[in-house]
Amino acid sequence: MSLKNRKSLGDSGEQVAASYLRANGYKIIAQKWRGTRFEIDIIAQKGKGLFFIEVKTARQTNLGPPQVKVDPGKQKRIGECALEFLAQSGLEPEDIRFDVIAIIWNEAKPPLINHIEGAFVMDE
Repeated sequence: MSLKNRKSLGDSGEQVAASYLRANGYKIIAQKWRGTRFEIDIIAQKGKGLFFIEVKTARQTNLGPPQVKVDPGKQKRIGECALEFLAQSGLEPEDIRFDVIAIIWNEAKPPLINHIEGAFVMDE
């Protein structure tokens, strides 16, 4: 798959994830929020919680589910970016959570969405 096709697939997955979140009562604060060095796919609020969400999209699962690509290094980068967002935003949420939304894309069917709440925690 070419880089353009991967980017297109990823962008499509992020749009599906954002629609899914809105339909489930989340307010999207930012998409593709770029910190100094890293990016967070979606930042959302629900109630008094703030959620940093990594979206992984794949056309097939023969290499394992998409969420396995959110390895400890990726988790650390998301955590660092989340701290930067919090410092800049001035928000003081009661709850912070790191989620992963894994999407299996099949042109013949609706996308399969797996929302993994609390997929990882940030080391203090």
